[in-house]
Amino acid sequence: MPRSPLSGFDADPSVGAEEPSGPFDYTEPADLYFPVQVGRKAGLDYRRFPSATLALRYAMESLLPGKLNSATLEVDGERYDSVAMRRLYASSDFPAS
Repeated sequence: MPRSPLSGFDADPSVGAEEPSGPFDYTEPADLYFPVQVGRKAGLDYRRFPSATLALRYAMESLLPGKLNSATLEVDGERYDSVAMRRLYASSDFPAS
């Protein structure tokens, strides 16, 4: 999956992102993959969330911008890069709570 050239949370979420293939279901379970570094070793961390809403909220509100830029969200077999995640989080369809 190509990396986004965006570098922070204030970037325009509509730039460079493709639309999801259909309506996005924020209630579906989601897997979030993001980079981690322990000492000199780099790898991926994985977290499973009961809903895409919780995964997106965690990614946008807890991950540092550098980790978010390399993160991938997987929901119902579809993968979303950081640009798509920003778009989903900024959408008027994103659940308020």
